[in-house]
Amino acid sequence: MDGLSAVLDLLRLRGVVYFHSDFCDAWGMDNAEVAHMSFHLVVSGHCTVTYEDQIHTLHQGDIVIFPHGTAHQIKAHTEAKTLPGNRVGQSILEGASLFGEGEVTTTLICGHFEVDRRYGHPFLQQLPVALIVQGQNQAQLTWMELTIRTIMEETKSHEAGADLVSTRLAEVLLIRTLRQYLKQTHHAPTYLRALEDERLSRVLARIHQDPSGDHSLETLAHEAGMSRTLFATQFKQLMGESPGQYTTRWRMLKAQEYLQEGDYPVRYIARQVGYKSEPTFNRAFKQHFGESPGAFRKRLNQ
Repeated sequence: MDGLSAVLDLLRLRGVVYFHSDFCDAWGMDNAEVAHMSFHLVVSGHCTVTYEDQIHTLHQGDIVIFPHGTAHQIKAHTEAKTLPGNRVGQSILEGASLFGEGEVTTTLICGHFEVDRRYGHPFLQQLPVALIVQGQNQAQLTWMELTIRTIMEETKSHEAGADLVSTRLAEVLLIRTLRQYLKQTHHAPTYLRALEDERLSRVLARIHQDPSGDHSLETLAHEAGMSRTLFATQFKQLMGESPGQYTTRWRMLKAQEYLQEGDYPVRYIARQVGYKSEPTFNRAFKQHFGESPGAFRKRLNQ
């Protein structure tokens, strides 16, 4: 499993689609801040999106994602009046769109990606307020539209495996969007740049796949095919922390996952994340999270 896939797996990524709808004349939605990663795909036409002090025009094939659920407005043009986004979405689902009369100016697919924010991974922390990918060709747009439609169908379905299908499609959709974003911007988060680096991505994959393994500086530098000094310098430049600090962070996140997902003995969890001694693991966990594994589990079960 590559570095990004492992992170998305840890974050429990899941896609939810609200609607695929035509909007007519001077339409507008005012979307409040939310806990998930909301997105809008422009299937046809154009519109403007406003957030904080930014205004952007979106055209056919453009997609905008708000990784931190930032409040925003999306509308036909800057002067268009808006209605609450949840009210607009509900009216569409009920078959009585509030902006369904007149000439169609824009067709949108709107939804969100759900992630488990309890895991404080730098992937989430470093993402910008908005990810905007523009200028997708017709083939890319068709693929994205079909993928989102399938997520919508699977979300509504009660068939076996529906949750898994929608989850995996959401993961693919987000990964492909991030790839396009990396190609279009020179200001991508450093963590994403590290995943694009062939040598560092191998190192991250090694750490993610085997938290209990030997991840000494010498071993990781060898995996990257670099000297220890050069590897340590480049890793810290892109990741914002040393290889040792990141390894500890990943081990603690995986330990947190074990504590949340099952009734595993602490000594078993310690071994799974690379600690031969339970007391040493307990100290590392408390230093990272501010409480012992036992206290963490007890708080979850209250």
